[in-house]
Amino acid sequence: MMGLAFRRVRRYWRVNLIVLLCLTLASALSASLSGYTAAVSKAELQRSLDGASAGERSLLITGTPSTFGDTLHASLQQELGRAVDDRMVIRHVTLPADSHLGDEPVGQSPAVTNLEVYSFDRLAERVRLVAGQLPAPVTLGQAVGNWPPPVEAVLGATAAEQLGYGPGDRLTASGLYHRLDIVGIVEPLDPRDDVWGGDLGAFVVTDGGDPSAGTITVPLIIDSQSMRSYLGRPIFPHQTAWRITLATRRLGAATAEALRSGLIRFQAQATTWGAQTKTGLVQILAESLSRLSRLRVVFLLLTAQTLGLVLYTLSMLGAFVLDAYRAEVAILSARGLGPWRIAAGFALESLLLALLAALLLGPGLAFLVLYLWSKGSGAALLPGLSSEVWLMSFIVAAAGSLVLTVPILLAARRQGRESQCWRDRPPKQSALHERYVDLYLLVFGGLLVWQLNRSGSFLARALAGSRPGSGAPADPLLLVGPFVLLVALVLVLLRIVPGLLRLVARLFQSRPGLVLPLGLLRPARDPQQAGRAVLLIGLTVGLALFARILRDSLAQSPEVLQSDALVHRLAGAFQLNGLMLALFGVVVFFFVQLLAAQGRGQDWRILRALGLSRRDWTALGIAEGGLVLLLGLLLGIAAGLALAYAMIPYLSQVLVAPLAGQPGNAAAVRVVVDWPTLALFCAGLLALYGSALGLLWLILRRVRSRQVPWPETE
Repeated sequence: MMGLAFRRVRRYWRVNLIVLLCLTLASALSASLSGYTAAVSKAELQRSLDGASAGERSLLITGTPSTFGDTLHASLQQELGRAVDDRMVIRHVTLPADSHLGDEPVGQSPAVTNLEVYSFDRLAERVRLVAGQLPAPVTLGQAVGNWPPPVEAVLGATAAEQLGYGPGDRLTASGLYHRLDIVGIVEPLDPRDDVWGGDLGAFVVTDGGDPSAGTITVPLIIDSQSMRSYLGRPIFPHQTAWRITLATRRLGAATAEALRSGLIRFQAQATTWGAQTKTGLVQILAESLSRLSRLRVVFLLLTAQTLGLVLYTLSMLGAFVLDAYRAEVAILSARGLGPWRIAAGFALESLLLALLAALLLGPGLAFLVLYLWSKGSGAALLPGLSSEVWLMSFIVAAAGSLVLTVPILLAARRQGRESQCWRDRPPKQSALHERYVDLYLLVFGGLLVWQLNRSGSFLARALAGSRPGSGAPADPLLLVGPFVLLVALVLVLLRIVPGLLRLVARLFQSRPGLVLPLGLLRPARDPQQAGRAVLLIGLTVGLALFARILRDSLAQSPEVLQSDALVHRLAGAFQLNGLMLALFGVVVFFFVQLLAAQGRGQDWRILRALGLSRRDWTALGIAEGGLVLLLGLLLGIAAGLALAYAMIPYLSQVLVAPLAGQPGNAAAVRVVVDWPTLALFCAGLLALYGSALGLLWLILRRVRSRQVPWPETE
């Protein structure tokens, strides 16, 4: 069966190329939304983390000497995993300075009251040597009785400048029990590194360098081994702490939630070993995730709309692809193959194309679109091929493959007399209209929108009551309601299209010529084919128009738009989605019309035999395509305006206002319809679809000229 699938791919390479391009565009359209979501979430998290201090972004773990061991480190690795970037072991002791100079010449001032002695593991990797050398470990073999030998230490560059100390000076403490020789001056490699936690007390005199103050504390840094040395008892009875830094640059929305949960679990476990964990990350991540949860609801709405439109578009494409395979399906059915077996072979073929689109072409095109969008809009986003991008790309491609296979299965099940009658007399109404699905969707979508505008759903109201002050959350299920209402409105309006076409066709039957009567009669005879194209154009234009009106409405509310960068990106998401939908609709419209025209080769030959001239043939094609385009634009404009008035007030109250940090009523966005701009926008869409239509008929004119040549006199 695999060999048969490859042979069919080669045999129908033109049709399969169109299917591959449409699957690639569908995969890229959905994957770009996931990529934009991941990029915006990461940028928002980084903005929150960059606004926090280094101490809040890191963990400071303190406790008794028995606290720190392999058990605590294993728990840290288990709960935080790869999020752990670095660990610095900090040891610290405060010693009173010796006020008696004794027999040894020392260079300290009597104003020094305390010595703050620090040690850091991997000191050579964390500091830059300014003068002298780094401290060496103490040599206990040189100890005299219970007196340790002199301990080498270094001084911070800022502290040395404040106090005037340098290499060669000695500081003493505890009656000559501790002798600390300064052998070098150092400074941190990066004072803003999270590993220091914003605390540079080991390098700076925090209480001033004026000897008249009388309370000068000198910070010194010794080797970590010297701090842990024993001479009957610890030489430096120090306290230990761990400074844990995290790889926050790799955080996304999903990993941030996992990190927050891991931090909470680790804090609870660390207390059993007597450890105290100080960090601001739990609060920072909680606030960021609360904001991102509303943003992700918007992207869920866009994804649901996009997925619905993509699946409908691919199903429409599958109906035209079926015409190319109808003869082969009839032959296989005549040879005794069952419908499921016939469909399995075609499913394998479409699956091969779907895998190519999902694993290579779709994500690559999505990355290119996001990169160009970030450059053109100045959003400074860094798109990446995250796991969500690959997953969404694969889901859309796999669903598209299934949708393309369903028409083959249905055609295989109705082979014979029923199939021939269906082709000769296409049904006047689709199955959706025959079963009144459009009316059910209209009522259901209206109820969803009504409930959405009143309270945000019963579930959201209950959640808001259980969490006072949290605001009304957005119910993602109800957010799909406006899109359902949009589809229902377009389907209901399509009910009157066949009757309207037949009425207009009768009115123009008395006109001379064949162009206008035929151009109106053919869509009226087969309204399903024209209705699919009208629905495609109406949905894409409606969603693109809604995104445009939302952008204009936010632009007229500067108190909301200027308050937070996340609102800019929220509007950018709708704008990017509208642009991608419009381009996707144009490309699919072009290919669908191309396949429909190629399937009517016999009709063109009959019309040519009846005396249809080249000029009339071109005018007939333009009349049919222009009629479908005009109806689709009118339906799309009406549906887009209805969707804007239904959705923008709710989005501003539940999503935009909380992101801007304002009450919902205070920051409500008023629906603004800039009619001159709207006219230019519709003219651009008309030109875009018109250019696709013109290119289509230019191609078909050359093809028909070779197949059925016209006389040179025409």
